[in-house]
Amino acid sequence: MIEPRTSGRHGDSPVATRAAFRFDRHLGIANAHVARAIGMALAAIACLGASVSLSAARHRVLIPADQPVALTEPMRVDVLNEAGDRGLRIPDGVGRGWCREAGGSAAYTCHVPADGSYTLWAYCLWGGVCTNAVYARIDRAPAVILGNDPYYAAWHWVRGTSWPLTRGTHTIILSNHSDGIAIQRLLLLSDPADRPDDGPASYTLFYDGFDGCDGGNIEAWTLTDDRWQVVRAPGQVDPAQRVLAGEASPDGPPIVATVGQADWENYSLNLQVRSTASGRIAIGLNYSNWDNCVLVEWCSRSPESSSARLQIVRRTAGQSVLLTEREGSLAPNRWQEVDVTVDRNQLRVRLDAATVARVPFAGVLEGPIALVLAEGASAGFDNLHLQRTASSGLSPDRNVTRKTGADCAASRCNR
Repeated sequence: MIEPRTSGRHGDSPVATRAAFRFDRHLGIANAHVARAIGMALAAIACLGASVSLSAARHRVLIPADQPVALTEPMRVDVLNEAGDRGLRIPDGVGRGWCREAGGSAAYTCHVPADGSYTLWAYCLWGGVCTNAVYARIDRAPAVILGNDPYYAAWHWVRGTSWPLTRGTHTIILSNHSDGIAIQRLLLLSDPADRPDDGPASYTLFYDGFDGCDGGNIEAWTLTDDRWQVVRAPGQVDPAQRVLAGEASPDGPPIVATVGQADWENYSLNLQVRSTASGRIAIGLNYSNWDNCVLVEWCSRSPESSSARLQIVRRTAGQSVLLTEREGSLAPNRWQEVDVTVDRNQLRVRLDAATVARVPFAGVLEGPIALVLAEGASAGFDNLHLQRTASSGLSPDRNVTRKTGADCAASRCNR
């Protein structure tokens, strides 16, 4: 485990039970046919039960509209109601995108937990007949219209298009279609029968992809020294993508990058890691300081190692207790996805969606996190998400009225 050198900075499926039949000389054949038919029927029921159990899995990803990672005028983040709820707004009269009167866009990142087809919903407020839509796209897919429904002057959920998405980080881009609109929340649902108010959803408490216009987007981080840098991403799909990279001295103290606030709690962690040199790579959880935290760490003894062993260590008042150790996991020179969650009093670590370690854990993940390199290790980190679970319903107005008016096609420009 890393030791500091210096102080510093988701029911059982029905089971097909074989019936016992007593065969006599006269009824043996008939009973055998009956037994076979019953067995096949019970097996079919068992398979049906299994498929029902599998289809019950659903994923719900919430994206607050007041947290874009990029924003251009005339779109803006604003207070949207008397309760003080914030979200995305395009003010009335600033120009309509479908008429090419104005532009404007807002980009959001989210973490999709599993491959599948996801439907995009928006909790929105339309101003009228011709102010009732935005353009939406995910990643590099073509933009489509989200909205165009005849519900005005009241907050409501509107259903959009479905996209095939892979597990991992994705970008949703909303752009100007109509002015005079507002959006509080976006929601991705993997089950086409699901509805926004059917249950809780996960959302990103904090995200960093290190691609900000400030050349690094790391103003939220505390770095121990200049051995942490934002650089172009080796091995990533987009060569222009940036990552946070660090390189520790073989004989010096660990280098640490921390982010977070004391009131952050009950979250899960997802990020991408690429090990580029042997040593120790760690994620510090519940990070008060170096002497008080939980470390999920990998150690490789040489650059030729095919993998690095995993340890989970609890540090309290400077004393280390090894909670578990596993051989193999983090491979060199390859981007891998790490998930850390607490569920049913267990801390679970997953690597590329496969569980690699579980240990008993009382409490929740809370407070800041840390990225740690030591003993000559170098690594890159990217697409860090801290995820929470919350109700996706904003008590939508159930008395939404259907208002009608002149068709937008009759206006001075067409869609």
